[in-house]
Amino acid sequence: MHNFLIAIARWGVVLSALFATSVSASVCRVTTAGLSSNDGSTWSVPMDLQTALGAATCTEIWVAAGVYFAGSSQFTSFVIAPGVAVYGGFAGGETQRAQRNPALNVTKLSGDIGTSGVATDNTKTIVKMNAVAGNTITASTVLDGFTIADSYEGGNGGGLYCGGAGASNECSPTLANLVFNNNYAVYGGAIYDDARGGGVSSPHLTNVTFTGNLAINNGGAIYNDCNNGGTSSPVLSDVTFSGNTVDGGPGGAMFDEVGNSSPTLSNVTFSVNGGFHSFPPFSGGTFDGGAISHRSTGTLSLNNVTFSGNGYSSAPQGAIYLWTNTSALVMSNVIMWGDVAGPEIDNVGGAPVTITSSVIQGGCPSGSTCLGVITTDPLLGPLQDNGGPTHTQLPKAGSSAINAGYNPTCAATDQRGVPRPQGVNCDVGAVEVVLDRLFADNFDGRPTP
Repeated sequence: MHNFLIAIARWGVVLSALFATSVSASVCRVTTAGLSSNDGSTWSVPMDLQTALGAATCTEIWVAAGVYFAGSSQFTSFVIAPGVAVYGGFAGGETQRAQRNPALNVTKLSGDIGTSGVATDNTKTIVKMNAVAGNTITASTVLDGFTIADSYEGGNGGGLYCGGAGASNECSPTLANLVFNNNYAVYGGAIYDDARGGGVSSPHLTNVTFTGNLAINNGGAIYNDCNNGGTSSPVLSDVTFSGNTVDGGPGGAMFDEVGNSSPTLSNVTFSVNGGFHSFPPFSGGTFDGGAISHRSTGTLSLNNVTFSGNGYSSAPQGAIYLWTNTSALVMSNVIMWGDVAGPEIDNVGGAPVTITSSVIQGGCPSGSTCLGVITTDPLLGPLQDNGGPTHTQLPKAGSSAINAGYNPTCAATDQRGVPRPQGVNCDVGAVEVVLDRLFADNFDGRPTP
């Protein structure tokens, strides 16, 4: 019996070792010096990124800091297959994913391939996620910890194309800790969510920054396309849109197409997004929605969101444009202040609008149902690093937004991760003000983060 137990124990060790090997083999490590002949099993034998993305054994990919190009041709993209999780922000020696630091170890997927030195020759779409029937892209497909920059796409989605078009197809990945910068497309400068023809494209975005992206026709940063029976209802948490523009169309930051698009936004900042006209507009062109143009029949839901400085250089519109009475807008704890002249919410279609505990310049929009709307200045500070992974606008002392929120609908934390409420009530907008700035020892019972 003794020998039998020893044998069983030895087999257990062998089986445990085999299992550990199979688990670790699914993690592939990538550096800028990686080789296609390596297996990426350790940082000493790293793969190149394209090889890792194409390897069926690489279900989780760790990418070290540096700049990565999809290829020398502008038609080549980084293609992420369904079920694959790709993480950037590694220094190159970590043994656990939690040890990485994307803010310190900047990992960039660049479209600036330098073939001619002009932007028009940059990579068209930097990242693609394409779903196919029976092999959909859901939350297990992850892109996390990257800067995606400098694309030049003459069609849909410069930074990321999320393809869920067609019946039974879906592209709803997890997108986290990302920066989309200086991307260009005709539709959706940074991201194009394609749910046309009965598909689904509803990504979940957390800790994401969109800055300086440009579209020609619709959606300076994001285009949610749900034409012909599709559904595109992204969920955004702790996100900042700044300086995104449209040259000749609607939706400076985000555009929701006709169909079922019901985006949900919590702890989001829209700062100085909008449009301009550098050439004669296309036939029938419309220019509206400095931050969001909502054409969809779905409901746009906003909670603890801040809008400031959004609009158009001509044909001024404010923060949100609602096209039709079949769409809807529900807002709670939202700041809309200092957007370009014109109504903060331009509800030309007569859509039902419900607003609770919000600070709105000009007061309750005509035709809206409002409870607790405040019309005094929230005294927003500049867009800057106030802590947390994304830039925010912090209300100054004396702001009308402080302690003016509705606790039952307030987010549990603010855009920086600070717990809400810090006072009797939560604050309106994306940022919760911490008043204990003089007494870091928690003298007044309200700790400084």
